[in-house]
Amino acid sequence: MADSVEVFIPTVWSASILRNLEKVSVWASLLNRDYEGDLKFGNVVKIPSVDPVSVRTYEKGVPITYDDITGSTQDLKVDQQKYFALRSEDIEVTQSKPAFLDAACLNAAYSIRDEVDLFCASILAEGVENLIAEADTPESIAPATTGNLQPIVRLLSKMAQRLTDKNVPIQGRWAVLTPYAYSMLQLSGLAIATNNDAILSEGYIGKALGFDIIVSPNVPHENDAALILAGTRAAGSLVMQIEKIETLRSEQQFGDLIRGLSVYGAACTLPDAIVGAYVESEAA
Repeated sequence: MADSVEVFIPTVWSASILRNLEKVSVWASLLNRDYEGDLKFGNVVKIPSVDPVSVRTYEKGVPITYDDITGSTQDLKVDQQKYFALRSEDIEVTQSKPAFLDAACLNAAYSIRDEVDLFCASILAEGVENLIAEADTPESIAPATTGNLQPIVRLLSKMAQRLTDKNVPIQGRWAVLTPYAYSMLQLSGLAIATNNDAILSEGYIGKALGFDIIVSPNVPHENDAALILAGTRAAGSLVMQIEKIETLRSEQQFGDLIRGLSVYGAACTLPDAIVGAYVESEAA
């Protein structure tokens, strides 16, 4: 039998783990991945931001005015690292059977998903500037006994308006609700368009009020208030990579050990593309 180190194919494992991580992630899937490259822990990614371009009326015979391209850069620090560790009785057999390999990589992805998702959610929560309701005065989204428009519908409509006021494109908008907020949306009777062939991420429910509605228990909280966020992928950037993955023989059991190190970082790069509102976690 070949030595486990000889038959081990790191690129197969790292690619499969990242692919599975994208499938099972919620918040990580809502950030753009425009600045990924060859990453290592401690790297700083420079994200450019270009100032708006002026548009002028053209008049024949009048010289054209040119603007200098100006802007700034924002640092995205790769300052997070998490590891996973697995044991296989025979790594060669595991690699040769796609179902086994995918199951092992899916387990590895699940092991770091919550950590990455909670981190991404906290980055957006820290970066949001457009807040409809603060944590100390959260909005109630309990069913209204009077009126035709339920509070959760009114809130989502207001969030959509805030984004439009900031010239945020309608296409690609998302809103992440708590399970309680989603139950209020269901009780409101608002039609939610669903397309089972277009599952955007884990937790995706359907489309309503121009938002891709996503449900997650991993929403930021402050005191007893939950933070509902809505925006587009332009709001934040995530960079992530499996920096190291290796195998070695187990000294205590028969089998091969597989361990990997995931490094990542995120930043809220465009606060105008996100809006938030603190709501009561449950009905009082």
